[in-house]
Amino acid sequence: MTDMSSPVTIRIERTARPTELTAPEALGFGRCFSDHMFRAHHDEGGWRDRAILPRGPLVLDPAATVLQYSQCVFEGLKAFSWSDGKVRLFRPEFHARRFTESAKRICLPEVPVADFLRAMGHRSTCDPRSWERRPSSACDPHSRRSSS
Repeated sequence: MTDMSSPVTIRIERTARPTELTAPEALGFGRCFSDHMFRAHHDEGGWRDRAILPRGPLVLDPAATVLQYSQCVFEGLKAFSWSDGKVRLFRPEFHARRFTESAKRICLPEVPVADFLRAMGHRSTCDPRSWERRPSSACDPHSRRSSS
């Protein structure tokens, strides 16, 4: 089986039609979507063909386990813009471990934590900041003023 935890290439194909910036007050679950998605194929040889692609329809075989047995794993990792201009992922290690444990629990191929993190790191750099959440100033150490 292929060891996905070793350094691998992730092909990146950027969208030709990026979405416009979304006003912070319009952000919300199920309303704003990333312009890109991560995809990898798994077979008897392990994981292969890792890519970040423009968001689009998924092609599924009618015999896919997600359709036949409702077996799927979803992980809602969040990215936040901070006042220092950097984008930070919220607890990515926890999300990666939960994703891997969920796959194991329902007998789907596991994605090594390091590969999940690598893919999300690449993915988070592909889109405009339209889908990022902005934390409140109470959570952002760069927005705090000194009390002197």
